[in-house]
Amino acid sequence: MAYSTYADLIKKHDEQYLIQLSDDDGDGIADAVVIDEAIAQADAEINARISMRYSVPMNPVPALATSISATLAIGNLYSHRGMDKPDTVKDDVKAAIALLDRIGEGRATWGEATEPAADTAQLDVRISSQTRVFNRNNMSGF
Repeated sequence: MAYSTYADLIKKHDEQYLIQLSDDDGDGIADAVVIDEAIAQADAEINARISMRYSVPMNPVPALATSISATLAIGNLYSHRGMDKPDTVKDDVKAAIALLDRIGEGRATWGEATEPAADTAQLDVRISSQTRVFNRNNMSGF
């Protein structure tokens, strides 16, 4: 399940620009494969940055994750086309990545309930071993 959709991208960026960035066959229509690939790359980056703290892929998807996915996907579309990103897109992508890093480090949250990865402090760990072969009593004199 993707964290964002084409409709989410349109909410953040003008649709005509999105068509220009994704229309590989020149028919004036956004190429769904290109859009889906940009979103998949964005989602993979999100998962990579938060996987130490949260179970991925996230389900349900927090609204903030949808927003970040759309922001990163737009940046990916500019890269796909080989175009320089406008300063606003660069700034948005940079801020999104910084926020993801803070979320991954536990210094920020999604702003809603999400299921964190299993806390290792709560796992029941048991260790067993053989009796000692050498100890103070049987090693006296050495």
